[in-house]
Amino acid sequence: MNTQYSFCCGLWPLAVLLIATLPKAEARTWTSADGRKMEADFVSATDAAVTLKKLGGKPFTLELTLLSAEDQEFVKSQAAAPDANPKTGKLQEKSTRPTKAIEGPYAANITGEWNQFEGKGGLQGMLFGGKDLDAKMKYPLVIYLHGKGTDVVSKHALGFAKACSKEENYKERPCIIYAPQCPDENGWQGTTGANLMKTLKDLIKNLPVDEDRLYVIGYSMGAYGTFALLNDNPRLFAAGIPIAGGSHVGVAKNLRRIPLWIWHGEKDDVVPPDQSRAIARALDNVQTAKYTEVPGGGHGIGGEVEKNAEVHIWLFEQKRGK
Repeated sequence: MNTQYSFCCGLWPLAVLLIATLPKAEARTWTSADGRKMEADFVSATDAAVTLKKLGGKPFTLELTLLSAEDQEFVKSQAAAPDANPKTGKLQEKSTRPTKAIEGPYAANITGEWNQFEGKGGLQGMLFGGKDLDAKMKYPLVIYLHGKGTDVVSKHALGFAKACSKEENYKERPCIIYAPQCPDENGWQGTTGANLMKTLKDLIKNLPVDEDRLYVIGYSMGAYGTFALLNDNPRLFAAGIPIAGGSHVGVAKNLRRIPLWIWHGEKDDVVPPDQSRAIARALDNVQTAKYTEVPGGGHGIGGEVEKNAEVHIWLFEQKRGK
């Protein structure tokens, strides 16, 4: 367990590795000079280097000499293409990724805007996906569970989900985002939880979702729902972030295999941090579990977590079974 008692606002250094476990994609396969392979989109190039981008990651630059002779020739051919800048010879940003429009029952909701739709069992919800998403690609799916008394359909209380859809985040981490609306204040279990899971499975079936990168984040009542979903489906999700919530300590047994970042405010008098602390202690020897207790923080720490760049980077690095 990585326990923190203050906010970490800096970015973790991002290592560039030519061999890695990658998300499923139709990106180009690149080969290093010593035979290792990786999948990434071509972004741009100079005479001595090429810039690539893996799905969900930031662009990174490699010296051409690190690539195979075939890949070096490919880069040179791209530099000679018509869309190269005639003054500098450098390529404009482009992608070798093929584009295929998304089809099916949710296609009309993938517009680059938040759209309301009706899920299974009449469960209302909001869905977001960039209008340029490629049906041949596979994208992470972020599920956000709101707190008590919140109306996500109004688009004013989308919390972490809205933060993921902001341009500066979405450009680096394209994904599909699902924010269901709890029909009452009884929480995310029972019939609501069953309809949520049915809707989730239908989204996975009909949208280009990477099933190894399903993330669930919840605030307050939604954090209780997050613990419950992870506990009930320990082999389904790639990571979870419960914020200002809790659960019985027994859930820790099933959470040991799931990357988890628990957040709570030290001075939370709505949902005291006792349960979060207990679960964190039970996961103390689990390397994939983290607990951050915000000094002096109350119940409303959700906004601070949403703005924390490190949280977004950590979340999208997680992959089921990694």
